[in-house]
Amino acid sequence: MNPHACFTWWRAALDGAAAAWSAAGATLGAVGVLGAASAVSGAAMLTSLAALAAAPPARAETAVIVNVRNTLTRMPAEQAAQFFLGRSTLLTPIDLAESSPVRADFYRKVAGKDQDQVKAIWSKIVFTGKGLPPREYNTPAEVKKAVAADPAAIGYIDRSAVDDTVKVILILQ
Repeated sequence: MNPHACFTWWRAALDGAAAAWSAAGATLGAVGVLGAASAVSGAAMLTSLAALAAAPPARAETAVIVNVRNTLTRMPAEQAAQFFLGRSTLLTPIDLAESSPVRADFYRKVAGKDQDQVKAIWSKIVFTGKGLPPREYNTPAEVKKAVAADPAAIGYIDRSAVDDTVKVILILQ
């Protein structure tokens, strides 16, 4: 997700929350539960929500995974990037769908690239006949299943989705 889309999503979520808080404050104030403090509390809540909107969203940890039969135990981020950017074919990269926020976070952390830069790299590789982009899967469960089925596969998922069907070789924070 690009930063503008992320901000737009947060803004829409906060606008909805602000409306709900405002309505709740008005309702409680009308029945006398909060009295005059409801207007002050509502304003303070809106200020807090606005500050939250300005803060960057928290990022989860991304786990780079391989098949449990793979002999790798660790891998530096720079080496993982080589597989996902077409610079090495020793492992078969498995990507999450382009719409996945985990994918955007992965490429930013592992290679310092955004989605458009990654697309440009793969367009050049495909155009010159030097390779094909990684196969994409829609969910972390599908990525895990593909990696678990192929001893030469490498993928990435949110760390919270890791289980014993795959082996973690790198955690990106």
